[in-house]
Amino acid sequence: MVTKIKKRRPITAPDEFISFPNRILNYIQENLKRVIFISTIFVFAILLSLLARYWHQQKKENALSLYTKAERLINQDQKEAINMFNHLLKEYPHMGIAKFSYLKLAYIYEQKEDFKKAISLYEKYLENTKDNNPLRPFVLHAIICDYERLGKIDLAKKYLKMIVEKWKNHAISSWAYAQLGLILEREGKLTEAYNMYKNALESKDDLTPAPSSSKAYSTGPAWLESKIKALSNKKKMTNVKSSNAK
Repeated sequence: MVTKIKKRRPITAPDEFISFPNRILNYIQENLKRVIFISTIFVFAILLSLLARYWHQQKKENALSLYTKAERLINQDQKEAINMFNHLLKEYPHMGIAKFSYLKLAYIYEQKEDFKKAISLYEKYLENTKDNNPLRPFVLHAIICDYERLGKIDLAKKYLKMIVEKWKNHAISSWAYAQLGLILEREGKLTEAYNMYKNALESKDDLTPAPSSSKAYSTGPAWLESKIKALSNKKKMTNVKSSNAK
């Protein structure tokens, strides 16, 4: 038995897969100048992007190198370290590493006991960082301690309130509550001080107030419990005196 071979139907229209590249080639031939112009712009844009990235990387490396050199000089030549940190802030103000220069400069001025200058540098750091920056609570801590050293308790209290309002769940909030308690207790505001000590104890952190004198405070919850107990007794005695007076 002979099998008949079917004849293929003639292709009446070009295959889509084959015709698409042909259409591209035809378009290029018909619009050669436009294609060359667009291609040139595209290549130039890529080169410009690569150059910008390289330039940014170089600036980043230069800033880091300068910062490292300045940091090494802190304990050797503070004057030169200050000059280098200031140069870094002037030349690379928008680099992330430059912002740490404010903290290093503040530390140097604290060593010189120029607490006013140190505070201004810490505040510069705060101005140039966002609220979610993890170092902000610790910078506020440094500012508070410096204000206390200057005897400006009202300003210290302002920043302590900032910590307990914005970072109440932060580990340092325990310290801030306790420090507020000390200030309020000295001001004779026993009820408010009592509440601050309770808040500090509830934070369950072993952070304690910075000493305002040569005497060191006891540490941890035991110290807070003793302050709460002492104030509770004072409040009771005050209430008894008030009742007797009536």
